[in-house]
Amino acid sequence: MKIKLKSLPRYLKEISRDNKYMLPLIFALSIFQGLAPLINIILPKYILDELLEMGRIPMILLYIGGLAFGNFLFQMAISVCKNYLIVHTYAITLSTVKNLGIKSTNIDLQDSEKKSNLDLLERGKQGTYNIVAFTETISSMGASLITIIMVIGILIQNDWRLILVILICNIVTIPCFSKIKDLDIDNAKRGIPENRAYRYLVSVATDFRFAKDLRIYKGDKFFLKKAEDTMDKILHINHAYFTKNGLWNGLAQSIVQIQLTITFIILGLSLLAARITVGTFTMLYGASNQLSRSFNTLIQGYTDLITLSFNLNPYYEFLNIDEVGKEGEFSGSLSKPVALTFENITFRYPTAQEDTLKDVSFNIYPGETIAIVGKNGAGKTTIIKLLCRLYKPQKGRILINGIDIQSLSMEEYKKQLSIVFQDFKLLPIQLDENILGKEEDFITEEDIGLLWEKLEETGIKSWVESQPKGVKSHFTKIHDDKGLLPSGGQEQKIAISRALARDGSIVILDEPTAALDPKSEEEVFENLIQLTEGKTSIFISHRLSSTRIADRIIVLDKGEILEEGTHKELMEENRLYAEMFNIQAKQYVS
Repeated sequence: MKIKLKSLPRYLKEISRDNKYMLPLIFALSIFQGLAPLINIILPKYILDELLEMGRIPMILLYIGGLAFGNFLFQMAISVCKNYLIVHTYAITLSTVKNLGIKSTNIDLQDSEKKSNLDLLERGKQGTYNIVAFTETISSMGASLITIIMVIGILIQNDWRLILVILICNIVTIPCFSKIKDLDIDNAKRGIPENRAYRYLVSVATDFRFAKDLRIYKGDKFFLKKAEDTMDKILHINHAYFTKNGLWNGLAQSIVQIQLTITFIILGLSLLAARITVGTFTMLYGASNQLSRSFNTLIQGYTDLITLSFNLNPYYEFLNIDEVGKEGEFSGSLSKPVALTFENITFRYPTAQEDTLKDVSFNIYPGETIAIVGKNGAGKTTIIKLLCRLYKPQKGRILINGIDIQSLSMEEYKKQLSIVFQDFKLLPIQLDENILGKEEDFITEEDIGLLWEKLEETGIKSWVESQPKGVKSHFTKIHDDKGLLPSGGQEQKIAISRALARDGSIVILDEPTAALDPKSEEEVFENLIQLTEGKTSIFISHRLSSTRIADRIIVLDKGEILEEGTHKELMEENRLYAEMFNIQAKQYVS
């Protein structure tokens, strides 16, 4: 299996750009680790020779002191470098995780839903766990290279045959480490789907938002069984991996032991023949042992770099996924209110077998309020997603004031939208940050005035005022034990306040009152008509009593426009809309 070190140059380039201390620390650590073994190789020779031959006590004490002090200095230097390196490596690891999060929010929604990209994201996350090992491996290889150069110099001066023995034995271990590398890569590939599934199961089980459903519907047992089955698959994959890995590692270590035995025999014969002293024997045996370990570390480090690079490749592959177009050709300003045109829109979801929308065309005039209705799966919410540029249609285009929305800067286009999604999410931050879309430090008094105005317009002001921290309250208890836990209806009113505070020229409300009772719904819609006056508005609602306020109603059925007109016109046509309305009316009457 041929794997190139694709990620290594990019990784080194990025850390040298983003953290000026990383490469100097790695270099310094390599030097200290590479030179440290020499003290324990050279000085013991002089200590033994003094003890057995010269017997000079001051010299013995000097050598022992040099050995102790030298080890102390090197270990201190190594420890300091490692500690600083850990801090900077951790910062880089956090930065890579942040990069994945940023990228995840910027790619096309349809790309984010592909299984291949979900697996790639999971592998990218796992790849970031290897950054510490990446840094350690590079510094260890640098240290080994320095040690090899120094020790070879010692052996050349004393017995060059030892170099030949060590070199041959280490070359023989190369196929073993190559096999280990292939096993690492194969194990990483085969374990991804199971690891992703297991992490998902654990995340759901530990997410208290699912607590009620898991308990009531025995989902805890279901998830536990699923997790156990997935874990069994992971253990089965790992069992085979560790068995083979242990075999090849054991073989490599056996070859090293054979090399040490041959070295010992060569040096022992030289000692018996009085060609070397006991001190020299100790130095050369230690040098041979260290040279073998350094060669071993260099070879294994190279195979480890290939594996680590392979594991980090998905991180960069995920970062290379095309993002939602941010900069378009159009740079002018849009007049308000805006007109919208859907031209022959056809769209199919990536995993769907049929088109969700089929050649859909309609206009929305400046300042007009449009209601889109239809049965479940008719394509109502899909129209909203396309309008928000969360997806791109396979055919057709959407125009705003005659300009293709894809040609607009994404940042500028988002400013035109005030949206409440059907499955909206309030963020676990302060309430004022949620609604205004600004960090606390950038919120002005004028912003706070606007905030209270929108809260009053949606009928949620008094509830927010009753909270101990008011608009400074955190949503949920993730960051604050006194955080808010609003009801579904209260959440919905906050979400509508957030959309209105945005003050976009296009107001989009996808089931904005689903969690409200009919009376509250009526009040909210009456307010919305006033609040969105002069804006181009689109709303989707399954409660057809609210659609009467729309200037025009579009009825979708199976991805196509079936009817279009006012409430009165559609009731007179007596087709799908009238049928749906009458069914709901009967339920309210009864």
